[in-house]
Amino acid sequence: MFRKALQVAGIFSVLIGSAVGASPDVVGSLSDARKELFAARYPGAIELYRKVLIEDPSQGEAYYGLVRAFIGERRAKDAYAAATEGIAKAPQSAATQSAAGMAEYRRGNLEQSEHHYLNALKLDPNYPGALRGMAMLYSAISRFKSSRDLMAKAYLLLPEDPALALYHAGTLSGAELIPALEKVLAMYDPESREARSLRARVASDKTLAGRHLRRLTSPYQDAEMKLIRLYDSANHPRGLGVKVRFNNRQTATLLLNTSGSGFSLSPAMAEKAGLELLTDLTTEMNGIGSQAPPDTFHYVAAQIQIGSVEFADYPVSVYRTARTADFDGYIGLGTFQRFLITVDFPGAVMRLAARPKEELAAPDEPVDARALAPGFQRVFRFGSDLTTQTSVNKEKARLFLIDSAAATNLIDSDFAREASLTTDSRTPISGAQGAARTLIAKGVWLSFGGFHQDNPAMYSVSLQGLSDSIGVALGGALGMPVLSYLTLTIDYRNGSVHFAQK
Repeated sequence: MFRKALQVAGIFSVLIGSAVGASPDVVGSLSDARKELFAARYPGAIELYRKVLIEDPSQGEAYYGLVRAFIGERRAKDAYAAATEGIAKAPQSAATQSAAGMAEYRRGNLEQSEHHYLNALKLDPNYPGALRGMAMLYSAISRFKSSRDLMAKAYLLLPEDPALALYHAGTLSGAELIPALEKVLAMYDPESREARSLRARVASDKTLAGRHLRRLTSPYQDAEMKLIRLYDSANHPRGLGVKVRFNNRQTATLLLNTSGSGFSLSPAMAEKAGLELLTDLTTEMNGIGSQAPPDTFHYVAAQIQIGSVEFADYPVSVYRTARTADFDGYIGLGTFQRFLITVDFPGAVMRLAARPKEELAAPDEPVDARALAPGFQRVFRFGSDLTTQTSVNKEKARLFLIDSAAATNLIDSDFAREASLTTDSRTPISGAQGAARTLIAKGVWLSFGGFHQDNPAMYSVSLQGLSDSIGVALGGALGMPVLSYLTLTIDYRNGSVHFAQK
């Protein structure tokens, strides 16, 4: 939990984009820059915001827009530099403090991010950028109700912001949903990454026509599943898998992924399983690798069975690199998040515990995380990705992905250089985006959750693409060389994990 509590005023009167004391030319340039930013034309926005700052280096709105545009353009290091410049030149601006909060969030420094957002809210309790930023921080620590409330307030202040409008659309259902999504789609440049993703979502939702997805059709009760030990072609341990049957027609062996939710298959396996294609429009599957992200198609399975647990109308992501010679795709552990989940890696078994009825009175209503249960520790969630603070060689902790789909432990190459870890060349490894160039970092001592592991040699690879995708910098990933010794109990509802070793 963060160190401070947020108090937000309830009167909305101040709109983003005010440029106190600015010349008409600066005001006009800020307006033009924001149009480019909200359309996701980030290069144009960057150019215009830079021009504003050349004329008036004190304009906090320009720093906020510039940092946000750099992050949107996936130029994180430039965003950090712009935020630092803003704090030096205009520290008493809510916009500048929000820009710094946004940059620190992307850097993975969540407490420092909170510090800047709270400074922003002291300067202006109704600044939408700060409200949105605090909402993202609350979501990371599983305070979902608080996050929703802040996003709702920010949307009322600035409904023309597509990020806020998209969140608002996601709270709607029935006949209201599609028009709200199409309204957001019209805000974006049609060629932008954001428009491509949203077009696919709109097309999929139209095909689904209001179907209730991810329905648990088996009784909500405890379950146990024996997992399969998977090996690669050289007979090295690869991870744990589970048998999944689709549409009572095709059984697939899926690699269990502690980060992620849902199912991923190859196109050939999707065809064998008789899945329903929702749209020909695709999105990107971001991950490790140096190649372009593979196109991802969106399907739905009418019925899915995993042991005694069954779901109906479950979305399935389909892309060519989902299948390997060792398994047919992936299953994200978040698929079972309505249960309390225990994965015994040494024993190769997964147990699902039904929650008490009082915890499920309104299963679709967001709730804030409770106090930690004995033995559990808080983890940080970014969508379905779970991360934990991990110290390397007893230095400052970084966010590491808890990733049972990783056959090795990984450390980000930039982080390895910062930590002055000795590196040697190594054969590339493969990820969702194909082969990735790797180095070997030597002498890496990992500490997390009360556990320590000495890694004489550890793969060092760029995690920038994955960090860009989830929106926060990853210092590395805890893969099977760590997890294979542990039993993890994951409480998605409370955003916490219990690590135990037999």
